Amino acid sequence: MENDDLYLVVTAININSQVGGNIVTMLEAVTNTIRDRIRLFAEVRVLTSQQRFGSYILTFMPIGMLAAMFFLNPVYMMRLFDPSILCIPIGAGIMVVLGNILVRRLAKIEV
Repeated sequence: MENDDLYLVVTAININSQVGGNIVTMLEAVTNTIRDRIRLFAEVRVLTSQQRFGSYILTFMPIGMLAAMFFLNPVYMMRLFDPSILCIPIGAGIMVVLGNILVRRLAKIEV
């Protein structure tokens, strides 16, 4: 388990033990840095929430439309599952999944 904040505290304590100085001031600075990092992470999460929500909409909208069309006109929708043109819905499904992965990867920002 890798924890960047713990690594920061341990490094600061090691440097302070070698160099010397006021450990209280150093730990206050490290605490402020950790708080700022948490605040920044929360802000980035809020700013990317629209992209994450959009990826869910873009993923489930074609599935919902397919279900609605199948409910409204099942004979018409069964033509999509004919073996001769089955590659079209499979390709569309693969593109929807790849689009979801791409949007989620673009919205993922490491702080």
